[in-house]
Amino acid sequence: MIYPDEVIEVLQKQYERVFMEKELAGEMYVDNDLVCCTNIGKQVFPNTITRLMKRKIEELELPSIRFHDLRHTSVSLMLSIGIHLLSKKEVSDPLEIEEKFCDQKRDQKVEKVAV
Repeated sequence: MIYPDEVIEVLQKQYERVFMEKELAGEMYVDNDLVCCTNIGKQVFPNTITRLMKRKIEELELPSIRFHDLRHTSVSLMLSIGIHLLSKKEVSDPLEIEEKFCDQKRDQKVEKVAV
């Protein structure tokens, strides 16, 4: 599978962050081989993300939004910059969506270079 360079970069930074946390925590670290985990290697539960997001929204005095609503916002933003999305009817496998999205991003970059 081909991933955009931006995704690879984020994953590499996350790997480095987890490695540093593992070193700092020492014997307290529970290595579950997770990409996203707590600073001692334990699983991050969905309500943790929601709680952190709510706290940050309040801290920044932003209008309240549910985590689920971010899906709609992200789709709207992608459409506004010309990224065409696929419906479930167009694909049989979720991985196929990701592959088509990556192909589309590559084609857009090629079009920009060609212009």
